[in-house]
Amino acid sequence: MKNILLDKESQYILKMTKLLSAAPNHELSLSDLEMELGLAKQTIKSYFKKLLNYCQEQGLTTFSVESNHFKMTPDTAFNIFKLRHYLIQKSVKFHIMFRIFTDTSTTFTNLHQELGISRSKCSVHIKELNDYLADYDCHINFIQKNPLLGEEHQIRFVFHNLFWGLDLNDIIEKTSSLEAVSSLLLDFVPTLDYSMFLRIKLNFYIFQINTRHGFFLAPEEDVFSTPDSPYVTYDNFFDKIEAIGFLDICPDLETKQRECRYLYFLFCRANLIMLETWKNTDLRVKHLHAPEIDDIIMQFQSKINFNLSVSELNYLHYNLILMNQEASIFKGINRIFDLEEVTNEVHHTEANTYTFINDFILNYRDQNVEFKALRAPLKTYEKRYNRLKI
Repeated sequence: MKNILLDKESQYILKMTKLLSAAPNHELSLSDLEMELGLAKQTIKSYFKKLLNYCQEQGLTTFSVESNHFKMTPDTAFNIFKLRHYLIQKSVKFHIMFRIFTDTSTTFTNLHQELGISRSKCSVHIKELNDYLADYDCHINFIQKNPLLGEEHQIRFVFHNLFWGLDLNDIIEKTSSLEAVSSLLLDFVPTLDYSMFLRIKLNFYIFQINTRHGFFLAPEEDVFSTPDSPYVTYDNFFDKIEAIGFLDICPDLETKQRECRYLYFLFCRANLIMLETWKNTDLRVKHLHAPEIDDIIMQFQSKINFNLSVSELNYLHYNLILMNQEASIFKGINRIFDLEEVTNEVHHTEANTYTFINDFILNYRDQNVEFKALRAPLKTYEKRYNRLKI
């Protein structure tokens, strides 16, 4: 969702920063930038001045310009992710979405007056957001009591993808109940990766805010039952979460169970268990098999010339079940970190390894109706791989 939130000016500022970072000696001429960005020289100078102003606010001297040569100083405290966060937070579209998230009583009139823009301009931003939200089966409509319409789990999914990648310390409201449940997460999995921990905490925070507004999963959204994690069973998870009062806002036991199954699935899905962990620890899980996952692994084994070990089978079964369940429940683009890193890793393997994996996935997709929904992401992956290969 990050690009839909950024205005064109901010997108060009980020692109300029990346070009300077990647350039030899971190330096480019005005003509170089003009050619790369497709912008007029005065516009480039204006955008670069805004980048300099940002750095000055942060106490940085990362960028400079002399005789129409733009330079980035290496080895400074400059962080492009902080710049992205800053640019997104000041964007009109982010302000609209964040207001809807924190205050469901906000009105269209309040919004355009706060933003200092006309009603027509505000309507354009909302239309552009709705074009993007259509993939999530969600829609902004200020005529309704709740401005963001859609199934509750989809609305929460939208907000997760909105915030993931931003400075969560600046997003997540610190509460005693959220800190208590965060401590529980580390009790369940003391070796929990920090990125996984933040992903879970963000989802639990979004649950807190939406339920505080009175929005709960409907009975027909009770689709989050999943195999027990080897770290903590669902029953134990429910008892611990219930004991600290994290589910007290739920109106009845049925709602508590439904919401807790949702939270447990998010906990399991964020905490995918790596192969080395399966190999080096005595993890045990019950009810690990699912017919559709058994099928893809069976076909995979028939195509390779070696037998998978027990730990490798557990790794594939457990993680693919969770990923498949997520794909079957949620609609829309899911923002996940490190995709470029994974692509690089695959690229550096044997060329025939990439070809085998790619052909196997594409063939399986073509034979499976539901798997065809992944056509666009697969093409994106291929494009990224080919770009790296060049």
